[in-house]
Amino acid sequence: MASRVATVFNKIKYHTIKGVLTLLRVIPYNMAMALGRAIGVIIWAVDPFHRRIAEIQMRAALQNTYSRWMPLKVFMNKGESFIDIIRFSYMSDEKAHSRVRIYGQEHLDEALATNRGIMFISAHIGNWEVALHIPRLTGIGFSIPANRHKDAEIESLIQQVRSSARATLLPPKGGIVATLICELKAHRHIGFIVDIRGKRHNNFFCDYFGIPAPTSPAPAFVALKADALVLPVYVIKEGDTFGLYFSPAVEARSFGTDADEIEKLRESTPSEAVQKLSDYMQAWVESVIRQHPVQWIWQYPRWINRSDMRHLLRSGIDFKQYVEDQARRLSNHPYS
Repeated sequence: MASRVATVFNKIKYHTIKGVLTLLRVIPYNMAMALGRAIGVIIWAVDPFHRRIAEIQMRAALQNTYSRWMPLKVFMNKGESFIDIIRFSYMSDEKAHSRVRIYGQEHLDEALATNRGIMFISAHIGNWEVALHIPRLTGIGFSIPANRHKDAEIESLIQQVRSSARATLLPPKGGIVATLICELKAHRHIGFIVDIRGKRHNNFFCDYFGIPAPTSPAPAFVALKADALVLPVYVIKEGDTFGLYFSPAVEARSFGTDADEIEKLRESTPSEAVQKLSDYMQAWVESVIRQHPVQWIWQYPRWINRSDMRHLLRSGIDFKQYVEDQARRLSNHPYS
């Protein structure tokens, strides 16, 4: 009986989401954007946990540039971004090209001219899902790790939305690190989202807005093992269009070679090169966020996990002090 109810519920959920996706594709753009902003405002109002996460993290990171209504704008931007990626995914190639302005094309061309594997790094800034469409917009293929939804029918809808991007989506498990290294060594290209919180057992931290943030060493380790070029890229909403920004590529090995003899990701954190390249990646993300502070996902607990954030909110502990104490306990970070 319970399984039958669950099946019926999943069917209803699937068809509801499918209907919403269809509606968002056909209503006028201005109406869709207004709907997205309204959804953002509603979530901001009814979800105090994520509202407080955004407020605390923005206040600690941005300090004197923080203002009271910035978290609300973050939620509204998230609503707009959701609508935009749905509509962008179903646009014709011609219309998609007309909605995107590319900046730094010369940096991309210089990197491609080397005929080496390129790691495109990006972050949850602006309309990051539009960055998946680099193959569609430039003709350059790449692979990127992407989580899979546990519900097969919901996953089919996600794949339908993402299919027009023409990027190869790889499951993030089952030897993904080795797969990505092989892709780069074969002079193919990959994408990596680098502003994700690292696992505690890695004991690996990077300075992020002057606060030590647990960080995954995987992007730097992969780039170093493959002797890749690292090319930062991000997408920002600019009115009714998108700006696709390519930065100059850097040589992964210019940060050091002491990772050459390391075989396992879990053994990579003592590497000075992994630390330096990871620091570079996080500093780049920070620089972009400072230019566009309300277009990053401040609702995501970047410095501590959700359970610790709930404890912090209940106890009233100072956020920055809590994070620095965490770094002292878990790492050889300079804050220790």
